[in-house]
Amino acid sequence: MKILGPNETGKGILIEYDAGYISPLENQKIISEMKDVDYSQDIILYAVLQKYDTPNKNGRIYPESILKRENEKYQTLIKKVSALNELNHPTSSLIDLDRVSHSI
Repeated sequence: MKILGPNETGKGILIEYDAGYISPLENQKIISEMKDVDYSQDIILYAVLQKYDTPNKNGRIYPESILKRENEKYQTLIKKVSALNELNHPTSSLIDLDRVSHSI
């Protein structure tokens, strides 16, 4: 199956490269507060994963109806604790369990 690039439309695999960046300099307060965290417990962070009707860094704009539909699908994975993720946007859509970095 074809991997769709920035601004490309059609059927294929979408790889989003706009996960953001956490600057240690800009986030000194948060990072310093995290130094005493008990990492044996779950750490819960809140983040915006995607916005509708707003261009992402790949130039794609997703309508509200599409993101609501996909959010509903993703919620089922979250409830089953199956929303596993890897860092660095691997080229395969299959998650390698040896490289799982976080769960949503």
